[in-house]
Amino acid sequence: MAKIPLLKVICWTPQPGDESSDPYSFKIEARDNKCPFASKTVRAFSIFVQHQDSVLDAKLDVAAGRCGFVKFNHFPAGNYGNYSSRYTVYNANDSVIWTSVNAVDSTYFSPGKYKVYLGLGGFDYCDTTIVDSFEVVPENIVTHKNVKVCEGEELLFLPDSTLAQGQSYIWYQETSPGTWVWTGDYPYKKFKPTHGGGYSAFLEYEACTITDTFWISYSLNPAASIATDHDSVCMDDALIQFASIDSLSPSRIVRHFWSFGDGSFDSVAPVSHTYNTMDSFQVHLLVRSDSGCWDTTQNTVWVMPGLSMDSAQDQWTIAGNSASFSIGQSQVLAAYQWQIDSGQGFIDLANAGRFSGANTTTLQFSNVQLDDSTFRFRCRVDLLNCSDISNEAGLHVTKNTGIGSLIEGSVFLYPNPASTTLYIRIESIKAPLSFQIVNSAGQAIQSGTLFNQEEQFDIKSLAPGVYLFHIPGLNGGLRFVKE
Repeated sequence: MAKIPLLKVICWTPQPGDESSDPYSFKIEARDNKCPFASKTVRAFSIFVQHQDSVLDAKLDVAAGRCGFVKFNHFPAGNYGNYSSRYTVYNANDSVIWTSVNAVDSTYFSPGKYKVYLGLGGFDYCDTTIVDSFEVVPENIVTHKNVKVCEGEELLFLPDSTLAQGQSYIWYQETSPGTWVWTGDYPYKKFKPTHGGGYSAFLEYEACTITDTFWISYSLNPAASIATDHDSVCMDDALIQFASIDSLSPSRIVRHFWSFGDGSFDSVAPVSHTYNTMDSFQVHLLVRSDSGCWDTTQNTVWVMPGLSMDSAQDQWTIAGNSASFSIGQSQVLAAYQWQIDSGQGFIDLANAGRFSGANTTTLQFSNVQLDDSTFRFRCRVDLLNCSDISNEAGLHVTKNTGIGSLIEGSVFLYPNPASTTLYIRIESIKAPLSFQIVNSAGQAIQSGTLFNQEEQFDIKSLAPGVYLFHIPGLNGGLRFVKE
C-alpha cells in the first residue's frame, strides 16, 4: 500500500486501466497533535473501479397534459439488478415540491417553471441522475352549445370538459340580455325549461379556468287532435274522412303519421280511409313541427252492420178495414220513416189520423177507403251515415160487400193441428185477400196476401199453441193448433 502525503482533502480520479474486480483499499489516519496522549483515528474503506458501461442509464419522459397535469415515466436502458428510481421536482426557487419512487406517476402543478430529477440506482452500478425541465401555463377552456328543447322535455347539462369530472361547477342563468344570476353549485344541471335563454357553468380547476355555455331555443309542442266527418259508420259505406287539427299553424306541421287501427297507415292530412270489417278501431295520429317537437293523440271510430230490410208487399183489403206494410225486423241504431205518394210525390208520414208506426218497420193504415187504392208506400232507413229506401208497395181496396163477393164456396185450413206447414184452400177466389195470423194474445205475428185458390205457409218458427188465421170480412176467422 502506497503512502499518500498528509493532506486535508484527497482527490483521486481513476484512469483507464484502473478497472479491477478487486477493490482499491484506503486507510486514513488522523492524529491530534494537541492531545496529551497523541491519540489518533484510523478509517479504512474500499473503492471499486468499474468500466463506464456499468453506469445506469434511462430515457426520461415528461408528458404535460391540460390544467397542469403532468405524467412522469422512464425507460431503463437495460435489465439492471436491484434497480430503483426516484422523481424529485424542484420549483423555480429550487425548493422540492414533489417526490415519488413509483416508476410511473402523475400529479397536477400550478402554473410555473419546474425541473425534475430522476435518480437511478442498482447493485454493482454507478448511481445516475437525469434532469429535465417543464413549464405549466394557465389555460382557459371555453365551450358553447346550442340546445333545442320542446315543451315538457327534460334537459341534462353536462359540462363538456372531461378534465374535472365530479367537480361542482358554479352555474349562472341569463335572466335578461347581459344579466347573469347565480343559480347554485352542481356537477351538472337537470331540469325542464319553461322558456329559452342562456346558462353558464364556471370552474377554476388546477391550472385551468373552464367555462361552458348553453343556449336554449325553446319551442311549444303541437297540440294535435283528430276531426272526422263520422265517428260511426255502417258497412255499406265505411269511408271516414280524417283531418288533423293543431294549435300551431298548419304550415309549421311538417309530418303526419296515421295509424287507423286495422293495420293501415298513412302520412298525409287530410286523409280518407275505408274499413272492411265491423269493429271499433283506435285511430292514432302523430304530428311533428318544424322545430322538431311532436304530439300524439287518438280517437275511436265504430263500424256497424250495414242496412237490412225485407221487401214491402202490396196489400189488398176491404174498405173500412186496416192494412199494414212491413219491411221486416228493426235494426239497432236504425231510424225509420214511412212515406206516402198520393199522387203528388212521396212525402213523410207522421203518426196521426189513420196512420201509426210511421217511424217503425211496420206501418199501420186504418179505416182504408176506396179512394186510397191509388196510394203508394215506401220506407226510408237511416243507419249512421248509411241511407236506403225500400221498394214501393201499393194498396188495393175493394168495396165492403162482404166476404161472399170475394170468395165462392168453402174455405179449408189443413192439416189441423199442424207442425211445419199449413195449407189454406179457397174453392173460388175473385180478388187478392189480405190475411193475418194472430196468436192467443191478439198479436198479429204474420201477415200477407192470398192470390191463389191454394197456398201454403211455413209455421215452423211459431211457438206451440192456438192461433187464428184471420181474413178481413170472414167472421171469426179460422183457428188452428201449432204442435
